[in-house]
Amino acid sequence: VSVIANEDSPMYLAPLATFHGGTGKALDQLVDAYKNDTGVSWDDIGNDARESQASMNLPFFKHYLPGILESILDQNTVEKLKTSGGRVADVGGGYAHSSIAIAKHFPAAMVDVYDLDEPSIAAAKINIEAWGLSDRVTAICADAATVLKENDSKPCDLVVALECIHDLGDPISVLRTMREMAGDEGTVIVMDEPVLEKFSSDANPTEQGMYGFSCLCCLADGKSQPGSVETGAVMRPSVLRMYAQQAGFREMEKLDVDTDSFYFYKLVN
Repeated sequence: VSVIANEDSPMYLAPLATFHGGTGKALDQLVDAYKNDTGVSWDDIGNDARESQASMNLPFFKHYLPGILESILDQNTVEKLKTSGGRVADVGGGYAHSSIAIAKHFPAAMVDVYDLDEPSIAAAKINIEAWGLSDRVTAICADAATVLKENDSKPCDLVVALECIHDLGDPISVLRTMREMAGDEGTVIVMDEPVLEKFSSDANPTEQGMYGFSCLCCLADGKSQPGSVETGAVMRPSVLRMYAQQAGFREMEKLDVDTDSFYFYKLVN
C-alpha cells in the first residue's frame, strides 16, 4: 500500500509511473533532439514530469533531510537556525518541499527558495501558504545571482542545492553565486545523485537507472539551455569537484551521510 498509495511514505513510488507517462508523451521530441544535438526542456516534457519529481522527493525531504542537515552543520549554525533567525537559501528548490522541511525543523530560520521555473514557484507559494510558513519561507521566481546583485542582503548561514546542479546548463555560475551568498562563514551543501566515481561497464542498478532518467529528462533539459555544459543525472563526484573549483571553492568534501538515496557534498569557500 505504501508504494502506491501513501504519499508520505519513503517507499512511495507511484510518481515513477507519472514520470514515465509524461516523458513517453515527449518521446518523439526526445528522439529528434538527440538526433539533432538539441534538447527538450521541462516545459516541453510537460507537467507530469514536474509533478513526479516533486512528489518523489517529498518523503525524503520531510523525513530525512532536516536531520541530515543538522548532523552536517556545526553547533553554532544549528543553534542560530533554531533560535535566532539564521538565513537559508534553497537554490533550485522547485515546489519548496525542501524549504518547508528546513523551516519546520529549524523554527527560527528564514528561508528563501529560488527557481526559474514559474509553475514550480507557483506551486511552492501554495505549499508554503498551506503550511502557514509565509512569514518565514519566501518563494522567488528569479535567478539567485540577480537577486543577490539587486539586494544588499546579509550572507546566508546555509545555502543548499538539492538534486538540481546536474540539471543546470551553467552550474559553475550557480555555484559561484552560492559561494557569494554564503560569504566567509556560511555553509554550502550540494545533494545529488549517488553515482559511481567513474564509468564502469558493470554499473549497479542505481547508476543504470540514472542513465535512463538522464536521457528522458535531465540531460535532455540541460541540452535545451543555451551554452549548456550538458551534465545530466550521471554527474560524477569528480565533475562536481571541477565545477566547484572553477566557481572559486577551495575544496569539496563528500560527506559520510547515512542514506543510499543521494550523495551530500560540502563545498568549502
